[in-house]
Amino acid sequence: MPVKQKIAVHHHLPDLVKSGMMVMRFNNDELTGQDIIFEAHRDTHALFNFATSGKCSFLLDFKKHQLEGPVLLMIFPGQVHQIEHCTEVSGYSIGFDPLLMNPELTKTLECIFKEPLPLEAGTPFYKELCQLLDLLYTMFEKASGSEQTAAFQSLLISLLQWTAGQLKPCCSCQSQISDRARKIEADFKSLLQEHYIKHKRPSFYSEKLNISTTHLGDTLKSLTGRSITQHIQELSFLDAKRYLYNTDLSIKEICFLVGYDDPVHFGKLFKKHCQLTPVEFRKQIRE
Repeated sequence: MPVKQKIAVHHHLPDLVKSGMMVMRFNNDELTGQDIIFEAHRDTHALFNFATSGKCSFLLDFKKHQLEGPVLLMIFPGQVHQIEHCTEVSGYSIGFDPLLMNPELTKTLECIFKEPLPLEAGTPFYKELCQLLDLLYTMFEKASGSEQTAAFQSLLISLLQWTAGQLKPCCSCQSQISDRARKIEADFKSLLQEHYIKHKRPSFYSEKLNISTTHLGDTLKSLTGRSITQHIQELSFLDAKRYLYNTDLSIKEICFLVGYDDPVHFGKLFKKHCQLTPVEFRKQIRE
């Protein structure tokens, strides 16, 4: 029988972790002979996970992934995730305060890690990543005092920046498009994260960017394949899904929380976007 470990819906770093971060190293001896199942939850911190070996069934924002090491994965604050089972997994996991990253680094990593990234064992990147994570783990175990804490934080940021630099060419955000178009997309997404609950009209974002709604829509469509409205709804309904899974709030309450005034209209939009009504989604995802 699998071992089930319940984890709180909202997961936080322990209060006493060093320098706003925690580094763990795990090996298959600890997991041999058992599957480990975690409750779906979301964190207030970011996670940088590198599995060097093993297999895992993983749910990230309601999308299932079958992972096999070596694989690299980042989870950002607020993303619903769940390890449904894992077998003989070895590797590293770093939990850290997202405020340690500057906004530009955060955007780059979010672009790169839209999906788990399988790696090839034995490549220079794989070997160097193992060495850096081993060094980081050793420093974490020994760190004490403000000077060492500062050095430890710097090493983590260097690791993230180095990883971003190594993997940036495979990021779709870096395709051969104009710098101006990339800036429009980046600025739109920053505005969207801040305003999508209150502002559903595409013209709000184009006015903030001092461009026409048509120009913004055409730029997003060419870069992402999605319209302004689709981007707004994508974030709104992802939030709604999280509330439907993690809480017992009514559909009406969730409707208002994600920025819609009419529960009937919200229900119709949700079904169009998700192919299920909110009630059907809640029942299906909780089974």
